[in-house]
Amino acid sequence: MPAREFDLIKRYFADWPTHDKNVLLGVGDDCALINPPAGEVLAVSVDTMVSGVHFFPNTPAAIVGFRALAVSISDLAAMGAAPLSFTLSLTLPDADESWLSEFSRGLRTAADQYRISLVGGDTTRGPLTIGVQVIGSVPQALALIRRGAKVGDLVCVTGTLGDSGAGLSLLQEHGNVSAYTLDDVLASPDTLISRFFCPTPRLAFGYLLRSYASACIDVSDGLIADLSHVVDASSVGAVIQSHQLPLSEALRNSLCEDPVTLALSSGDDYELCFTVSEDRLNALLDDGRYSELVRTVPLTVIGRIVSGQGVVVQSMQGDTRSVTSSGYHHF
Repeated sequence: MPAREFDLIKRYFADWPTHDKNVLLGVGDDCALINPPAGEVLAVSVDTMVSGVHFFPNTPAAIVGFRALAVSISDLAAMGAAPLSFTLSLTLPDADESWLSEFSRGLRTAADQYRISLVGGDTTRGPLTIGVQVIGSVPQALALIRRGAKVGDLVCVTGTLGDSGAGLSLLQEHGNVSAYTLDDVLASPDTLISRFFCPTPRLAFGYLLRSYASACIDVSDGLIADLSHVVDASSVGAVIQSHQLPLSEALRNSLCEDPVTLALSSGDDYELCFTVSEDRLNALLDDGRYSELVRTVPLTVIGRIVSGQGVVVQSMQGDTRSVTSSGYHHF
């Protein structure tokens, strides 16, 4: 007899640890009850992943579970918000308990790593689709938003760009997707394929940037596409220096297409792209928290906010570079 919906929920998603004392009631009721931390506002975001669109159909279920939560938490990082809890909407073609067991393991691994509590959700039948809604909190006056970049601000990014796009290309061309395991991917987080499978939301950088950045966004659809959202919201333009883009050695040594094109237009890096005035950047660089973060995650100035509109990419010689792809488009 096939398992019933509530049996599946109880077996694979109930009785998880509650990481946040602000969660008053979690899985098992009609609604979750969450008490926001004193003096803070809630930051809420939702992401949907569809099999065959956002991940390969034969991707190991544990990797799918980890990735689904990690990319959603990246939205909290972009706002400078701390994770509190999340809900899960799971559409399944059938109740494959082997798949569910592994999916649940990957999801819980991410939940434990980022200390976020599962508080509810829904399951139904249909094409494999995963919806994750994350809830975080941030002091209202310190929340990072896209609107706020000013002429003269510097454009900066955390980490390196283009790695995830290169990892996707490798999987499309040569990869046996089902051969990878979550444990192996997490053990080698800096490989191109690992960057695609299990991105790292830059939460600690988000907390740091609360005090310094004028605008911020995470790079999910590609640098040009996402920075365009910032300049559009701020009614300004931006000039990016292609020779200043941070490229990893793994990307430089790969056999993928032009690394600069990947850094500009491929998505799924989940690094933070932010704007900051020169004096505030100097203060950031003197912050003790930065000296700890930069040991493992670089911060790079890649351009400047200018008057006008749109994003322009310049070479070292000052020539305007043509970007063949403006990033991922959902429609």
